[in-house]
Amino acid sequence: MDILIALKKCRVFWGIDENDINNYLNELNLNRYSYVKNEIVAFEGDKCSSLGIVLQGCVEVQKHHPSGKIISLTRLTCGDVFAEAIVFSDKREFPNTLASIENSEILYITRPNVIKLCTSNNKIFSNVLTLLSNKILMLNSKIKELSLDNLRAKICSYLYQEYKKQDCLKLILPMDRNELAQSLGIQRPSLSRELSTMKNDGIIDFNKNIIIIKDLESIITL
Repeated sequence: MDILIALKKCRVFWGIDENDINNYLNELNLNRYSYVKNEIVAFEGDKCSSLGIVLQGCVEVQKHHPSGKIISLTRLTCGDVFAEAIVFSDKREFPNTLASIENSEILYITRPNVIKLCTSNNKIFSNVLTLLSNKILMLNSKIKELSLDNLRAKICSYLYQEYKKQDCLKLILPMDRNELAQSLGIQRPSLSRELSTMKNDGIIDFNKNIIIIKDLESIITL
């Protein structure tokens, strides 16, 4: 993988000239690590001293329960960033486990080097602030989603967020039904039943990982 291709996709380096990115790579001597499929990148509770950027492959953020149950929270692919908030927190520990679900490569930028990048380039500083702001908004949305006690309301809230993100009534879900159910904190059979009911009510239609919103007003107002 050409590291420049991945970094140009990364929000940290949006709008930064390739020559400048190369100079930063050479000056800061950043670390790149490779992981094989199913290898753990970081365990929950591990110390975090760097911001991570996925250069290739796919890394899954997981919640491991004492019972052995593993819940997939999200997946990170080429250009995605993780630990951008953790590395600047007082308690620099991973709140969840990160696992490489296919052969992956990650670039790590230590906290001091993130600060150097931000102080040397206003655009990078602005990009990092945007990343942190987006993370706060995403967490607030997740809290709102999980606080809903109505099954259909949870599904509609998720579909509306995806609608705003994809700007299209035909949504391509970034996860399968099982992962979606885990993300919403509901049982898979309950999710399937409610989606079928919403289809019968004329609110949506679906086929595998594609959901078509047919009644946007019902999605928004529920």
